[in-house]
Amino acid sequence: HKRRQLVYRKELEELLRWSKASGLMDMGFAREKTIYSYFAVASSVSFPCDSDVRLIVAKSTVLVTIADDFFDMEGSLKELEILTKAIQSWDNKGLTSHSKILFDALNNFVAEIAEKYLYQHGIDITNSLRGIWSQTFASWLMEATWSRTGQIPSLRSYLETGMISITAHT
Repeated sequence: HKRRQLVYRKELEELLRWSKASGLMDMGFAREKTIYSYFAVASSVSFPCDSDVRLIVAKSTVLVTIADDFFDMEGSLKELEILTKAIQSWDNKGLTSHSKILFDALNNFVAEIAEKYLYQHGIDITNSLRGIWSQTFASWLMEATWSRTGQIPSLRSYLETGMISITAHT
């Protein structure tokens, strides 16, 4: 029991350090869910040997929560379009403020996962991860556009976009 608690404590400290260092913790507008995200993951993935899984899922949850809040509340439609284009081309040129923090945190996160996977399995999954995140950001942009312009999508479009925007695939 004590060994597990020590593992969890060190992981949470690492996650909090990552959230602070990446600038995500200090965004100001977003729900700060770092501790909650870790607790949710650790309660369902509890073996000490699953440390990488816990940290990856918790970081992904933090990124999703903050980015979703940015799309729902903080960013202008123009900012969201610019950020989504940057994610699609995987190039942060021209990004500022919150958009740059989000892009850089996501870029570093994708690189971290891809590096671990390459080391463990010998396969580079960078482009696959970028594609998944690109789809997610595009779906959030679509929903933000509908919301801010008053456009009502067809049921089919709504469901197709929603299946991606809930980030079940990230």
